[in-house]
Amino acid sequence: MCDSAAAILAELVECLQAESDALVAADIEGLAQAVERKEHALKRLVPQLEGAREVWLRTEVGNARELNVRNARLLAARMNATRARLDALLGAPGAGPLYSPDGRAAGADGHSNQRGVRA
Repeated sequence: MCDSAAAILAELVECLQAESDALVAADIEGLAQAVERKEHALKRLVPQLEGAREVWLRTEVGNARELNVRNARLLAARMNATRARLDALLGAPGAGPLYSPDGRAAGADGHSNQRGVRA
């Protein structure tokens, strides 16, 4: 049990590190692959951990949990930054868009409030 659990746990930590690297690098494809590998490793690890009492194993699982929490924080920061960018582009919630469909500055009703300039 220990060898198998240790190998799967090592693979899980490797997946979590790859996930972290992909988050930092904004590598969407690498992130998707790392998450898929992580989920597969977790499915294989859970049965190995049932009833496990080894101190080293609990310690390593705790380390993996910390990596996962770190990755969640990285992801949350990226999501917040993306949300802020979208809010800046679309305007504050309830305030309407900053730009009308034709690309001009929008009024409160979302329609262009600029008039054409005559040459």
